[in-house]
Amino acid sequence: MAAIKALHRAHTVPGCLVMVASPTERQSGEFLRKAEVLLACMGVRPRGDGKNPLSLLLPKGSRIVGLPGMDGDR
Repeated sequence: MAAIKALHRAHTVPGCLVMVASPTERQSGEFLRKAEVLLACMGVRPRGDGKNPLSLLLPKGSRIVGLPGMDGDR
């Protein structure tokens, strides 16, 4: 559900920044993989933003960034 809400915001508001915090880097990565699958179903090809390893840049300039709470998985 969080991926759907993040994608809706990023897809409908050009140039916005959507930040999603997760407890670990692994969970942030899983969130972004789910978002990528949903974007593919919509026919949208995201890419990384070039600054954040856990990020998606949409065609209208919006970004979705995953923020892990801890470095690595503990």
